[in-house]
Amino acid sequence: MALLADEDDLLLRVVSLPDGAVLTNATLSGMPGHVIVTGAGRILVSLRDANVVQSFFLSCAGALPSRCAFTASSSFSVASEPTSLAVSADQKSLFVVSTLGQAITRFALPGGEQQAVATLPRDPRAILLGARSDVAFIAHGSGSALTTAFTNANEAMPTREARLDYRDHVFDEGLAHARPVSDEPRFAGQGFALARVDERVLSPMALMYPGDPSPTPGYGPSTEGYFPQEMAMLSMGADAHLADGADDAGSTAPKLRVRATVVAADKNRVSSGRVAWPKDAPPCLLPRAAAPVPDHHSVLVACMGIDQVVEIAAAEKPLLESVLTRVAVPAGPTAIAVDAETHEAWVWSMFERKLSRLSLSGPAPVVSIAVAARTALDPGWSAGRVLFHAPIAFDGRACASCHADARADGITWTSPNGPLQTPVHAGRIVRAGSFGWLGESATLPAHLRQTLARLSATRTLDDKELLALIAYIKSARTYRAPSHRTEVEERGFAIFQSTETRCSQCHHQEGFRGDGARHDVGTGGSYDTPSLRQVGTTGPYMHDGRYATLREALLATDGKMGSTKQLSESDTTALIAYLRSL
Repeated sequence: MALLADEDDLLLRVVSLPDGAVLTNATLSGMPGHVIVTGAGRILVSLRDANVVQSFFLSCAGALPSRCAFTASSSFSVASEPTSLAVSADQKSLFVVSTLGQAITRFALPGGEQQAVATLPRDPRAILLGARSDVAFIAHGSGSALTTAFTNANEAMPTREARLDYRDHVFDEGLAHARPVSDEPRFAGQGFALARVDERVLSPMALMYPGDPSPTPGYGPSTEGYFPQEMAMLSMGADAHLADGADDAGSTAPKLRVRATVVAADKNRVSSGRVAWPKDAPPCLLPRAAAPVPDHHSVLVACMGIDQVVEIAAAEKPLLESVLTRVAVPAGPTAIAVDAETHEAWVWSMFERKLSRLSLSGPAPVVSIAVAARTALDPGWSAGRVLFHAPIAFDGRACASCHADARADGITWTSPNGPLQTPVHAGRIVRAGSFGWLGESATLPAHLRQTLARLSATRTLDDKELLALIAYIKSARTYRAPSHRTEVEERGFAIFQSTETRCSQCHHQEGFRGDGARHDVGTGGSYDTPSLRQVGTTGPYMHDGRYATLREALLATDGKMGSTKQLSESDTTALIAYLRSL
């Protein structure tokens, strides 16, 4: 049997294998993010838009069950948007990673009492416990980070943030002694999954090169082969620890395995000798799930966008040489599990609603089974969701490459107007008026066509496709649960609305809407006023990402962007609390 957390139907399903018959369902009180089973048979599901972990037990009659039933057990509240779960080896602790809440929380099992919580960098997405369960590894969807947390502390969980400062070294081979002639920064993101293979913890990610700071014709590099966006594999020791005095150069230091050794480049940093991904084997830029294959010493990665499952050897060698197999699967692969006894893998493809069986014993046809939907989705919205995740830029990027979950990647990309920060879509694209940082597009279709042109799109969207993409963007889920403001947030709201700070003068409707006008706020030029929806999780800030944190942005303003520099520490803290609640 398989447990399937169905995001579109808000159901937890039990599916028999290999025929795919649905044996029973349980209605969920929110949108599922992750489902796991404890050693005691307890089923735990994180509900992203309800801030809850829901618990069930499953009972089935007969050796070949045809009758199964869920029994709802306890549920407990967690920080905003619980996304990933892990249970300790002794089954006594549950760890929950919350994406919007930017936290890892430890709960006691079976009662669910909160024991400890630690703050994480932006956009935490996946958690995996180390071999001894005393270290948790957390991958991040944006921000070029991987975090380790020491989980056995009584009342706290000390964390260590590893900044993935990867640079693409280019060498001048014309010199007697080759030396790097450029040191181009790359940024890692799309860290949605982790897998332990042998003694290593691996996280498939995407390496992005945002281009030179000077204006360019497009968003990012616009030349084929110019430091292409590509897949990478982050690797760390599974037994890494966070003891005091641990050597940063030891087992806790992450390594990025890239496609191959970089070869010499010409003056434009472009070389026909650079190793590139074959046209018929595109890079996996939207990795969404990973599962180890112990017998193969490899990991399977479910790649959205290109709709493939890629098997990658865990050995320490260039990634391009490590790809063992590629298998096409139905559209939208978001989950993968390996059955070691049958030497099979099962993949859930959300867009086509199909379970696919992959043989791990050798080449064999992929067998896919449709799971009927109960919820009728708008066809245009569904088509737009597929388009949003499809490769469309010349270098393989999709809309979701910069806007995972219709959010922002935290990267400042080069553009025709200089460096521009990726904006958030979810919950913001609701008003009529101008679009873009410069407000240069009068309508959303015009803005999207401009964006496609700047990405050197490999295909043209017709009017129907464009409307479908707009339908998806406009209704992109924020995953924020309804909540009441805390006392501190209420105080911050009053400060936001005050004539002293003048925040609401440009940010209307309590900050959810911009005023539709351009303003010079002292950063070099006039820019469109953005919505502040989800602003607490979208750093760095300003159009060019010059401020790392909200506090830094509020304290740096000289009065051109409201008046917050003069606020007391407590008032600044309250204002930040309100902004983070939006």
